[in-house]
Amino acid sequence: MKKYVENNFASFRMEKGILHITYKETICLYLPAAMEVVSQRLILQHGKPYPILCDIRGVNDVTGEAREYLVTEGSVLISALALVAKTPLSHLYTEIYALETPPIRLKTFKEETMAMEFLRPFARIPDL
Repeated sequence: MKKYVENNFASFRMEKGILHITYKETICLYLPAAMEVVSQRLILQHGKPYPILCDIRGVNDVTGEAREYLVTEGSVLISALALVAKTPLSHLYTEIYALETPPIRLKTFKEETMAMEFLRPFARIPDL
């Protein structure tokens, strides 16, 4: 598996069995962007579930279509999800997302270190 990949919307890196997705600054996440991010993630995962740390601090807005896509098709092969958000509004959006997602372990954090602590028990594949 590649350890680092980047597209127009986010960067992806594997570290200690956890897939990190960091959205670029000032992104508006609309449906085609969400589809590209999920597609890239699934390619990197090679059909295997992973815990994911998703840093959404760069996201300015998410359209309803994109949010619905992320809740359904975008939740495939996620064993646990930690969202890192910076504003109270971002935390509210993630709480709504958590209510709508399939039953996966999901938690929102302000700091990446706490998100990593949450995900560590779900990381089963050693970083090679």
